[in-house]
Formats: sequence, structure tokens, C-alpha cells
Amino acid sequence: MALLNDYLKRKLIFDNHPSIDSSRCLNTIQARTPCKVCRASCEHGVFDQADPCWDRCVNCGICVAACPAACISPSGYHSDKELELLRSGKTHVSLSCQQKSVQTDLKLPCLAALSREYLALLALNRQVTIVKEDCSACPHEDRMCLFDETLGRVEKLLGEDTFGSSILVGDRLPEEQISIYTRREAFSHLFKRTRSTVSILLPEKVPADRQLFRRLLAENLSRFPGETCWQFPHFKADCTACALCARVCPEKAIYRVPDEKDPSLMHMAVFPHKCSGCGLCHDICPREGISRPEYVNLSDPSSPEIHPVSCLLCSRCGEPVQQLPKQTNKAEVSTFAAPDGSREDASPESRSLESGSPKDGPDDPVLCDRCRGELGLDLDIRW
Repeated sequence: MALLNDYLKRKLIFDNHPSIDSSRCLNTIQARTPCKVCRASCEHGVFDQADPCWDRCVNCGICVAACPAACISPSGYHSDKELELLRSGKTHVSLSCQQKSVQTDLKLPCLAALSREYLALLALNRQVTIVKEDCSACPHEDRMCLFDETLGRVEKLLGEDTFGSSILVGDRLPEEQISIYTRREAFSHLFKRTRSTVSILLPEKVPADRQLFRRLLAENLSRFPGETCWQFPHFKADCTACALCARVCPEKAIYRVPDEKDPSLMHMAVFPHKCSGCGLCHDICPREGISRPEYVNLSDPSSPEIHPVSCLLCSRCGEPVQQLPKQTNKAEVSTFAAPDGSREDASPESRSLESGSPKDGPDDPVLCDRCRGELGLDLDIRW
């Protein structure tokens, strides 16, 4: 009985508040640019401390939609409801907040908890009616800017025409059912002329979060002949292929791939459909070699955007040099480890650079910041 009670307790806790993947949290990945979005979105102080205080959580789900890294997943109860609606096959669905007395297909604790990925996925092959009344008396009223931001991003993604035909926001449901069918028939006719109807295939057992919805969205939109608008960063000419952006990206949307023939040529790749638009890659880049996420029209969001970078490689470790190279003469490297100037006390790495190891570069070797730090030499980089 004790084991059963413990299981039910854990299940109840899981089903009644969101969960966090701390490995993807921007504050876990780095400390240079603190993120306080979840704290600002929660009026109950769940995120005021380093560890979330779930006892204060009312399961409104606003933090899930607000998180720039999409590392907060909805509670089990809400994710089951969202997946159920996606699997229903209905051609018209309605959404509202729980405060409204109107009967709708999905009731959210607050419309601000509606993620842009889920709304766009719903609107691909059905008409969505969102019932939004006066929120001035609601305690979440100041969070409704998130709902407006979600609508704006979905409109950019799907395009003005598709957005206007598939998503209707009003203060009540349409009074006459026939008007809904007429609107739906017109929308279906438009789809038959311009693009094939989308069928969303969902696995039976899968955690429903924004990562899943974004992946399904990209897979379905890639079937359309037209272009859709996606938000992702772009590499600039100042990029040195240090791959710091790839290491900190919470969505693993950025990769560095060496050229098969030229070892000094690196290819920086970003996958638009994986990017959540958090902007951490731009904030963390020491050379401003990558832009903030921008909206671009794409025909296939799952295809990577590739930027070739000709690199100057470190003479010691072979990694790309992150800053404008500072030439390091061999005497400086070989004598540093010995304050008295004796070669016998120099480090093995220093002696290998001097004696002509396979990693030797030109007469004056170029060292990356990590190797210069390990050898105790001056650093050029400015963070």
C-alpha cells in the first residue's frame, strides 16, 4: 500500500505542474547572459529561487510558452489534452481559457499558455476558433502580451493568407454552424488548389512538448510547395568557426563540420526547424560572428543553412583560432615554462613546438586561446 501511495503521489505531482529539462536551460548552459523569462512570467514565485518551488505552482502553463529555450514541458494532464485534440481528426476546433463558461474543445488555464508550435500545428489542416473575451479582471491579464506574440509569430510562419483563413479570434463561438462549414469548405478548396492536405501522424507514447510540435510542424510543412517563414540566426563574415555557439545551443541546432578535403575549411551549419529563437548563440559569440534570429522564407526548414569558414588552425591542438591570430615565436613558447630561461624545464608541449613535431605550423606558430592559456602566454581575446 505504501508503494502504491508513493506512485500515485508522484503521478499526481507530475500531472499537476510542468517539468524542466535543466540540461537545456540557458542558465545551466552559461552564466554570461542570465535568463529570467520564467521568473518574469510566473506571478506565483515558483522560479524565485534556484530550484523551482512547485508547491506554489497553479499549473497555468504560461512558463511553458514563455521559455525561450523550450526547456519547460507542460504537465502530464495538459499534454494529454493537447495530444488528444491533435489526434481527434476534427476539421474545426475551438479553444478558450478555463475562466469562460463557453464550451470548447480545449480549455487552457490561460490563453498565454498557448505555444506557437502547437497553435501552428493545429491550424495546418483544420480551422481554429479562439474565444477571447475581456481579460481585464483576470490575474493573468498582464501576461496576455505572450498570447499576442504567439499570434504574431504564427502569422509570420504560416503567412497572412493561411493564418487569416485558418485561425479566427473572437469573443464568442460562431452562432450558426452552417457559416463554419461554408468557411471550412472555402479553406479546403484553397488547400486543394495550392497544397496537399496535411495529415499529422503522432506516436502513441511520446512526451508532448514544444520540441515535438516543432519537429512535426517542420515535417508537415516540408510537404507544401510554397515557402514558410522561420526564425533562425545567420553566420557572418567575422565567424571563426570556434563552435562556441554549437556547444551552448540548447536545441542542438548548430553544428561545425570539417571539410573532407581541406582541413583548414570548416562548414558552420544551422537547422532552422530546430532553432527556438532564444538568441543565446548571438549573445555568447566573442566575435559577433552570428546574428540574432531573423525571419526568413524557406521551402524546406529541415535543410541546413551552411556557411563555409576558412580557418587558421592552432599549431598545437589543431582547433580554429578564435581571434585575429597573434604570431608566437618559438623562443617565447619554449622558454616560458622555465623562469630561469633553461630549456630543460620547459613543458613537453613547448619543447615539441620548438623541436619540430608533426603539429608544427609555420616558423612562428599560431596558438588558440586555450593553448595560450595552458602555456601561460598573453591572451588577445576580449570577452
